[in-house]
Amino acid sequence: MKSFKCIPHYIMLICLWTISIALQAQSRECPYCKGTGKIVKNISASQFGVRTEVKVKCRECDIYYFPSTGHTHIHCSHCRGTGRIGTTAKEPSSSMDEYNPESPLAVWGREVASTVRYGLPVSQQEDAAFKSFAQINPEGAKNYIAWRNILNATAVYYNRCAAMLTTTPVQDIDQIYLNAEKQLRQYSTGLNLPQELYTIANQLARQYYNSYISYRKYCADMINLQNIKERAIDWQLQQNLFY
Repeated sequence: MKSFKCIPHYIMLICLWTISIALQAQSRECPYCKGTGKIVKNISASQFGVRTEVKVKCRECDIYYFPSTGHTHIHCSHCRGTGRIGTTAKEPSSSMDEYNPESPLAVWGREVASTVRYGLPVSQQEDAAFKSFAQINPEGAKNYIAWRNILNATAVYYNRCAAMLTTTPVQDIDQIYLNAEKQLRQYSTGLNLPQELYTIANQLARQYYNSYISYRKYCADMINLQNIKERAIDWQLQQNLFY
C-alpha cells in the first residue's frame, strides 16, 4: 500500500522534469546580447561644437570610448534582459542601466542628431581653424561659438520644418529670422576672425540664409495653393447653389 501511495509523487516529479526539459529545448541563447541580457547603447552621431575629449574605459565591457558618444549598457530588447530567446520572462524592472529618453544626455544626443541631419555640423577644417583662433583669442572664440550656435539652431528649425512639410505663416518665419539676425549681430560685432575661419563662417551664413529663403518660399507657395483651393471650392459651391 505504501508503494502505491508514492506513485503520484514520482509521476509529479517526472512531469516537472519533462516540462523543464521542454522549456530548455524551446529556449536558446540570445544571439543579440550573447546571453548577457545587455547590449551597448551609443548615441552615434558626429559631435557638434569644438571640444577636446579623452577616451575612458568602460568598467563593464572594457571598451575605450569618448564620453560624448553616450556609451552605456541597457537591457536587450530581444530577450528582455533574460539572455535567452523563447522564454516568457517578464519585462525587466527599470534601473540605471536602462536608456532614459528624457535624460540630459539623451536630449543632447537628439540635438546632435538634428544638427547632423538638418543643421550645420562642424567640419574638420573648421575645427582646426577654430582651435588655432581659440589659442590667440579665447574671448573671441566664445563669441564665435555663441554666434555659430544661433546660426545652427535657426537652420535646423527651417530645414526640419521643411522636411516635415510643416506650414508656418510667412510673417512668423520672417520674425524668427529677424530675431536670429539681432542675436547674430550681438556676437559678431567687433569679432575679427582669421581668414580661413572667416571664409568658413561666410559659407555657413549662406547656408543658414538659404534655409530661411527656401522654407519661406515653400510656405508662401503652400499658403497660396491653399487659398486657390479654397476659392475654387467657394466657386463650386456658388455654382451648385444657383444650378
